[in-house]
Amino acid sequence: MQIINLRKIERNPAERGGKIKAVFDIDFGHILVRGCKLIEGSNGLWAAMPSRTYLDKGQKKWESVVQIKDTKIMDVLTHGAREIYEKGDKEGERQEINK
Repeated sequence: MQIINLRKIERNPAERGGKIKAVFDIDFGHILVRGCKLIEGSNGLWAAMPSRTYLDKGQKKWESVVQIKDTKIMDVLTHGAREIYEKGDKEGERQEINK
């Protein structure tokens, strides 16, 4: 599995929010997942799968388009994306990550 095309999200410091720090794709070999996110949470950076928004009783909610049930794989993805983000590798590079 490889993390590819990690792109940092640059925001104006005056903008509110800004929890999404980067977007990236994951190549699983025969499956390519586009639009994953690296998000700043209360416990640090974490990887999120692509999602869509919807309204539930007037409240905005998010639903994953792709769900990875294995928490170990999600931990590996989070660690790999965080490492690439912090190293500041060039856009478009592929980073092999092991599970």
